[in-house]
Amino acid sequence: MKRYKIRYMEDAVADQQDIVRYVYDKSRSKTVTRDYVKGIRRKIAELKTNPERYSRRFNDLLVERYGADVRRVNYKNTAIIYTIVDDTVYIQRIMPASMVLGV
Repeated sequence: MKRYKIRYMEDAVADQQDIVRYVYDKSRSKTVTRDYVKGIRRKIAELKTNPERYSRRFNDLLVERYGADVRRVNYKNTAIIYTIVDDTVYIQRIMPASMVLGV
């Protein structure tokens, strides 16, 4: 089975930091925050094998920004936007699923 590398783009790194702050502000719990971020990372790690299992997205803004091969997978209410180039999965954004239309 082919294995893909995972690369986080700059926006995705910033998004992850924002998520940590947001979850902690809402929960006031380091455990809840840690578990939520771990869940996101586990979902992203799943993309190392068969990232094509999630369908392409045809949202005009996403396609314009990230190309025709842009895909999305959700973890709870968080959307993980990614693209695949050769043997690498590029994590483009990690954001509340409700914000994806405005990306």
